[in-house]
Amino acid sequence: MKTLLTLFLVGACLLRADDVPATATISVQIDVSKVLNSRGVATLVDGKVVPLQINGGVITLEAAAALGSKSPHCVPNDGKFAANADHPEVILPYATAGAGSQVRLSTQADEYSFEVPLKNYARMFLFFTSFDSGAASLHITLTYQDGSTETRDIVVPDWYKNLDAGDKGCVYLASNLGKWSTDNKQLEWDHHNILGVDVHPAPGKVLTQIKVTKPAHPSAAFWGATGQLAN
Repeated sequence: MKTLLTLFLVGACLLRADDVPATATISVQIDVSKVLNSRGVATLVDGKVVPLQINGGVITLEAAAALGSKSPHCVPNDGKFAANADHPEVILPYATAGAGSQVRLSTQADEYSFEVPLKNYARMFLFFTSFDSGAASLHITLTYQDGSTETRDIVVPDWYKNLDAGDKGCVYLASNLGKWSTDNKQLEWDHHNILGVDVHPAPGKVLTQIKVTKPAHPSAAFWGATGQLAN
């Protein structure tokens, strides 16, 4: 009996990650680089702080330390946000952008689209902040490999507002962040949020593209997208 138990435990330990069947816990980081046009995060690049292009954004921990901030309330240096009950693991593109663009800034009416890896998704999260004192109403179009489309209308609260029962479908990606200026000054200490919204793709269809349509007001920033595979 002991021999059988030992063989079972050894066999279990030898299982590799790629031997495990794909499940809904596997996340896919979507390449949205072609739609990004601005900097929403002050980062440290080659020992120097590369500032924001939005007068009211966030900062990484190492950039805040370089500026001597005592209460920075930062985003992680590597752009990684661990999986939790609300969302899968997320990696935002600001950490690998160098001195380039990190977010899609939309101050007026805007429309942009990006392709996704051809897979079946149980969930698809888009990450936003809405600012200029208002919630952003966004129209999302999902396109599938069979040529069909679905639309979703979502509302992203102002990034200073904490979520409540009325904020349907929104989750925190990062909360209680400080707000910074384009000249590396801390404008506010905390209370700002990056939010995620699941746009609920059809898990039985292969998703190919996502389009975001935004009205003129208020301003909004799109941070990235992460999918969660269907079984």
